[in-house]
Amino acid sequence: MDESRQKTTDECDIVHLVSHVGDDHLEDDNKGAEEVGRMNDSGGLKGIGMTCFYFNSKVVDCHRHTTVLVPAYLCSKENKQLTQNEKWIYEEEARKVKEGDKLNLENKYTSQGKSYAEVEREKNEAIDQLNKMNHEVESTVRSLDYSSSLQTYPFHLIHVNYYCRQENGSFTPCEIALAEFRFLDGIRRVYHTLIDPGNIPLGYKFEAVTHSQQTHQIPVPPEEFGGERDYVKILYDIKRFLVGSGRGVSSMPPLYTRPDCEDAVKNVLWGLQDCVQLDNANAADMFRVYSLPKLFYELRNACVPDKPGAVGFPAFSLAEDEIERDVFKFRKGISCEVGDFICC
Repeated sequence: MDESRQKTTDECDIVHLVSHVGDDHLEDDNKGAEEVGRMNDSGGLKGIGMTCFYFNSKVVDCHRHTTVLVPAYLCSKENKQLTQNEKWIYEEEARKVKEGDKLNLENKYTSQGKSYAEVEREKNEAIDQLNKMNHEVESTVRSLDYSSSLQTYPFHLIHVNYYCRQENGSFTPCEIALAEFRFLDGIRRVYHTLIDPGNIPLGYKFEAVTHSQQTHQIPVPPEEFGGERDYVKILYDIKRFLVGSGRGVSSMPPLYTRPDCEDAVKNVLWGLQDCVQLDNANAADMFRVYSLPKLFYELRNACVPDKPGAVGFPAFSLAEDEIERDVFKFRKGISCEVGDFICC
């Protein structure tokens, strides 16, 4: 208790000294400014940092019941005259605050106003989803026998065309296509529909028209093109295609798409799912969108006989490059009715 009282007395003595010195300096603002300049030139303020800040806070706190103003540069000057034992109090306080700031990312924000903690959570969630996807694709393909079950196992591909992408990350869809294929007989079934989203979001009409002209060339609303407007019907048609009655499938199979289409596919499918509020929805009812290059990489290597000289994909990037080549892009008879009309 005596030691604490002694510290308080010492601090108030310092405040008293600073106050008197401050009276002299406050009489002439230019003189005070020159003092600050000299201390900056000599590195007086730079070298003190957080320790001086807490010393200054203590000085100001002692003056909370008075009208005396204490210039920061005077506190800095007096701080330099403290002994090591006296400085330790403020250094320890500064250290605790710094450590707390490193751990508490909730109160630190990016230039977009998002907390660093939220950014870190999103980053970790994306890594977890990627690891989960890789594990499921690898375990699925490697559980299939090269000479039997791999040839008859169905895989589902999906592609989505859209008019525009809004700033909040949502897409305005115009077309969805799914295909089921097996190695034994190739493409077995196809689901395809054009989507009429109604009015294009305000401010995105030019982007929608430009994107349409440069890519899929599907007419932009309000131009009529026979698109489906019932999102609930589209959702149930897709689910019926994937887990139709009598097929012995208990959960939604994964859907594979190209990396540049992944965000659009996820957003459109989840948007369709939001149209139907299911209180008893579970993981088996949710769409899972996975990487097509990853599936292609695993399938290609699974089909390579286990013998010297066999050629597969030694690197994942080779699978990505092969898909980017898109050698069947201009093959006749595989486009939708809109594509056939445009080509003609």
